[in-house]
Amino acid sequence: MQIGIDTTILLGAISALGGVVTFLWRQIMTHYNETKQARDECEKDREELWRALSSINPSCRETAK
Repeated sequence: MQIGIDTTILLGAISALGGVVTFLWRQIMTHYNETKQARDECEKDREELWRALSSINPSCRETAK
């Protein structure tokens, strides 16, 4: 059985698109992990600020929850 030029082009295009999808998926996951790490750091900073505020003014304890 002989593979035609159209089939070869189609298989090449499918392979190329698979590579592009893989590359984009890795970029998205890298960005997601960086964003998640930054969010976790902000969350820790926010909790520390609330603790500092509640040590200065005890009425802030109710708001911090």
